Amino acid sequence: MISKRIRRDLLLVVLAKAQQKVPHNLYGVCLMANHIHLLLRPLDATQLPKLMHWVGWYAAMALNRLSGRCGHFWEARYYATAIAPKDHRRVLNTLRYIHANPKAAGIRKGFYDPYSNYGHYGRLECDGISEWHPSFLQLASSLKGCSRRYARFCQY
Repeated sequence: MISKRIRRDLLLVVLAKAQQKVPHNLYGVCLMANHIHLLLRPLDATQLPKLMHWVGWYAAMALNRLSGRCGHFWEARYYATAIAPKDHRRVLNTLRYIHANPKAAGIRKGFYDPYSNYGHYGRLECDGISEWHPSFLQLASSLKGCSRRYARFCQY
C-alpha cells in the first residue's frame, strides 16, 4: 500500500509535469483517496481532454508501478463543467466546494488540508503549482484582504 504522503507527492509531481505537457492555469486542487478535484483552465480550451487523459494515464502508470499493480487506477473518467472566467460567484463557490471536500468527507474539521491548495488561498501559502484565480483577487485590494474574505466565505 502506498502511503498518502507518497501518493500526494507523486500526484503533485504529475500535475507539475502536466503544466509542461499541456499549458494551463491550475487554480484549485484537492486530492482525495479515490479522486481528485481540480479547477483549471487550459490555455487552449480544446486541449482539456488531452490534459486530463495525460494526467490520468501518467498518474495511474506511476501509482501502479509503485504499488506493484497493473490495470485501471481511477474509478471513472473525468467530469468537466465550463465556468465563465468572469462568473466570480460561481468560481468562488467551486473553489469552496473543492476545498470543502475533506471536511465534507469527515477527514478534517476545517477547510485546511495538506492535500488541497486551500492554504494557498486561506493562508497565502505558496504550493508551487497553483495560482490565485482572478475572482479571488477581486475580493479585496490586498492579498491579505482577499485571503481573509475567502476564509470567511468558506465558513458559510
